[in-house]
Amino acid sequence: WDRTQGHDKMQSLLQAHPDIIGVTSGNDEMALGAIAALKEAGKLSSIKVGGFDGSPDAVAAIKAGDLQYTVLQPVAVYSAKAVQQADSFIKTGKTGAPTEKQLFDCLLITKDNVDKYTAPFTLSE
Repeated sequence: WDRTQGHDKMQSLLQAHPDIIGVTSGNDEMALGAIAALKEAGKLSSIKVGGFDGSPDAVAAIKAGDLQYTVLQPVAVYSAKAVQQADSFIKTGKTGAPTEKQLFDCLLITKDNVDKYTAPFTLSE
């Protein structure tokens, strides 16, 4: 799950599958490693790469035109909600959440909306 692994795996994939046209990575760090390997091979312009996390480095890569997208996990929202629920539990013995499991929307960041990324792991609607 790190940049070096992404780089090394991409090099191996390029040798085994030189006609590859896209890469969807499980996280941004590996996507950025794949981009580095694609640049070294002179193939980045013909292969689309996407990531997952919404990290600041991924956002910079989108702005640079190297990464097509990242899926933002709004950890600022998760964290705020966790603190609110912990505070409520300490004060009342209840979290205030309607269910034990809660769903949070992830957001797609592309070149079309990257300028709305205003702070790490935050996208302004």
